[in-house]
Amino acid sequence: MGVGVYLQGNGADVARDTDTWFERLVSWLDDHAGEPRLDPARLVRDGQGHPVATVALHPCAEDLEIRLAAPGRLVARGKTSGAGPGYHIYLCDLLDRLGAELGVDWHPPDEGSGEEDAGGYFRGRDVAALEEEFLMWLRQVARIVRERLTEDYTSLMISMPLGHSYPHVASLVTPMGPRDREWLAAVADDPRRGIDVFPWWPAGTGATLSLGRALARMWRDVRWRVPLGEDEGRLLMEVHLDLARAHSLDPALAYPWREWAELMDYVQEYFGYLEMHSQDVEDEVRRRAAAMPQAGSPPLVGYRRSPVRAILTDGWSVEIPGAMAESWDDEGLWSAWDAERAVHFKSFGLTRADGEKPSAAEIVEGLSIPDGEPVGPISASLPGRAVLYESEEGDESLWRITGHAAVDGGLCICHVLFRQPEDRDWAIATWRSIAIEGS
Repeated sequence: MGVGVYLQGNGADVARDTDTWFERLVSWLDDHAGEPRLDPARLVRDGQGHPVATVALHPCAEDLEIRLAAPGRLVARGKTSGAGPGYHIYLCDLLDRLGAELGVDWHPPDEGSGEEDAGGYFRGRDVAALEEEFLMWLRQVARIVRERLTEDYTSLMISMPLGHSYPHVASLVTPMGPRDREWLAAVADDPRRGIDVFPWWPAGTGATLSLGRALARMWRDVRWRVPLGEDEGRLLMEVHLDLARAHSLDPALAYPWREWAELMDYVQEYFGYLEMHSQDVEDEVRRRAAAMPQAGSPPLVGYRRSPVRAILTDGWSVEIPGAMAESWDDEGLWSAWDAERAVHFKSFGLTRADGEKPSAAEIVEGLSIPDGEPVGPISASLPGRAVLYESEEGDESLWRITGHAAVDGGLCICHVLFRQPEDRDWAIATWRSIAIEGS
């Protein structure tokens, strides 16, 4: 469920030389997407080998996708409900220019296709109707979430990526910060009271775009520490520059001064310098941050200041510090780490020679495990074994927990590594935090 731009298009040049046209399309997107573009556009192939152009335009929106549906016929899709009507308007304008310059005749999808352009904006350009569509969507979501926030669901998310949950955030997680049950009740009654949940509500690529984008990334993506690598460093610099750009356009907006000053410290320590947008605002940011009252101030921006639950393969999950970096390799190994600790995880599906699933007890019984101090199973309902021991990693000595946990037909292997003896309790708690859906 969501609001989005869904268009079909026909183009003679697409039919004549599809591959060359898509290469032009990717180049055009890079040159014309403007300020919202986050990364270079990409050209990939779908399962049938057809070309698909994708480009990331907002951290709270799925990538815009333009794919070949049939010879000479295109389909463009972009969900916009996570970002807001300002993004929807921008996307329609971008596709309009694309059509004019690359020879594509866009039109809404066929009636009954199950897809539609929200509020008919692409054809009618009625901003009020578009905003009403977003408000109707928000009211419906608020009512559904309000019903589900029961003893079984104590925390839910709106317009958030699916790779993590936030067990230490009460009630409702949104891209622009947590909301409570009172907010849900108010929005279910009058959705205009929830407009602040959209990072890009008004049209245009001005201050509100930059500030909303920065806040969303500060809430969701920023690890609140000195970057551990180039990608993290680039993210922090981009967030800082978004804040600086917004401030240069409208200094009267509500800025997260304390968090901005903290971000500056991390950027300066990592890069050794601090870029600015059009004017140096460092002194003002630090003065404003220092003037914030210690008592009664709202909690600091950033979900990753608290532990998060990483949602892994085959329904498994584990709780880790929110500041940890994460990655997947090509073999399905997930890793999380910071300067002193690391977690590695991989899951497997298992079948016997006769095609039946082995029981969890059979799986655990058949596994070998290193010698070490037993740290106990995860829970009575999830069979497994783990040991704590000292190991050598290159030239250094590390402590390691190696553990296996199983369900019928499935197994996970987890390694938790740490350098400092005082992290022992954290390592054991991390092992015991492993869970699987339905267990």
